[in-house]
Amino acid sequence: MSLENFMRTTDALAVPLSYLSYENHNEIPITERILNILNSKSVSQQKYLVRMLEEMPLGLDKFL
Repeated sequence: MSLENFMRTTDALAVPLSYLSYENHNEIPITERILNILNSKSVSQQKYLVRMLEEMPLGLDKFL
């Protein structure tokens, strides 16, 4: 399959390219995984998730 057809397929399926490029989803860089999750959510959900990510380290530090 040509690169152009591959790109059209990912666009048609609305699947992030990284999910098709890596054999194992755990190999996808964490920042790209987070971005893919955020991009699939509404603006209000994005704000909530980002706030959770910002506050989680403070809570985790108390437990560790």
